[in-house]
Amino acid sequence: MFSQYLTPAISSLLAMSLVACAGDSERYPSLAVRDVERLNGEFSTSAPASMPAELPEPISQTRSVDALMASAEISHAKFMAAVPNARAMLNRAQSSAGNQQPNPDTLVALSKLAALRGETAIALSELDLLAADTAMRFETASQVEAARMQVLTFVSEQDRTLNRLWSERAL
Repeated sequence: MFSQYLTPAISSLLAMSLVACAGDSERYPSLAVRDVERLNGEFSTSAPASMPAELPEPISQTRSVDALMASAEISHAKFMAAVPNARAMLNRAQSSAGNQQPNPDTLVALSKLAALRGETAIALSELDLLAADTAMRFETASQVEAARMQVLTFVSEQDRTLNRLWSERAL
């Protein structure tokens, strides 16, 4: 019922807006290019600015794959060692289910796990940069890719653990 009145209203609004656009052309500025918008000067075909003779030092010079892998293994070991403590705090918080406030100890423990996960993710991001650097240089990146996949496995495992713990935490 309402739609029979809506269509004529929309049609009349469209017609009025088109009539408004067809006003006096003397009232509006021209859309032609103005003098200040014209390009002045010369077009030079000279050689571009000098290119650097060599590419910058590869990222692999700053941190080796072995060092990144060791860093990821250490942070993953710390993460896995901290999980039982977080689970114990979570279990204590769930046993006192009458409390309506989040348990601060549990939140701190889960936050520490998240920070350790971040350390592992930093190693992964540096391995990603290293992989991109080796690809840009058309070098073989099999060692980098193997380390990257291992660290990605660490991060995925940590993500699953954190997601499980956060979903189980008592509020």
